[in-house]
Amino acid sequence: MTDPDGQWVTAREFTLVNRRIDSIEGKVDDVARDVKALLAAHNRDEGASLERTLVLGAQRDKGARKIAWASLAAAVVGGFWWVSDAIAKLGHHG
Repeated sequence: MTDPDGQWVTAREFTLVNRRIDSIEGKVDDVARDVKALLAAHNRDEGASLERTLVLGAQRDKGARKIAWASLAAAVVGGFWWVSDAIAKLGHHG
């Protein structure tokens, strides 16, 4: 067997090199698994953060809607009070 420079290598040297290559490939696979796990964890965190943001936003919107409906109800009641007062005044003058 020859190496890239055309030098003869023994079977033992060839086996050692192949073991090192296999070891490096194993380490690369380990790193790839770790990177995938980190990305998955990051994506879960991002998803949870987005969900929290959406829930809090919806709760704020719900509170704003309650305030708007309460204001509208108060305006209607105030309007009825004003109309009834106006009708009563017309009845007393007429």
